[in-house]
Amino acid sequence: GIERGRGRFSTQGAPATISGDLRFPGGSGPFPAIVLAHGCNGNRSVERAWGELLRGWGYATFVIDSFGGRGLKEVCTQGLALVPLQRVPDAYGALRLLAAHPKVDPQRIALMGFSHGGALAMLASTAWAKDTYAPGGAPSFRAFFPFYPNCNAEFPERNRVSAPVRI
Repeated sequence: GIERGRGRFSTQGAPATISGDLRFPGGSGPFPAIVLAHGCNGNRSVERAWGELLRGWGYATFVIDSFGGRGLKEVCTQGLALVPLQRVPDAYGALRLLAAHPKVDPQRIALMGFSHGGALAMLASTAWAKDTYAPGGAPSFRAFFPFYPNCNAEFPERNRVSAPVRI
């Protein structure tokens, strides 16, 4: 079954309502989970490409929608409408929702992002992001899987990650 999740999280800029689809593999859980972060064109293929495969491996999946609540369809042609840094609270908000779900193992939640979402995953992996959005023992990501992120960005925080990163 699919569960809809919604929440309000803030960073610089206007607060936005973020939504997503949560799906579980067969069984009763608790399951490890993967937050899936779409690219600049939105959720056109993330679930289709990865959801069934990951659930077949025993993971719950939460496909986050960073665009709908902000009134965006895509940011491929309007790159500054939403930058990956602005999506970091989306990922940590999804993490908090999943960590509180009885069918999810809160110690085994990872973030997987693609392109624009891959850059989000790189930023979310930093110790700065964990300290900012998951301080003092709050749930944190166990691992990060950025696919084809913009990985040539230079900023000091990128040298300290909070969990394993596999690009």
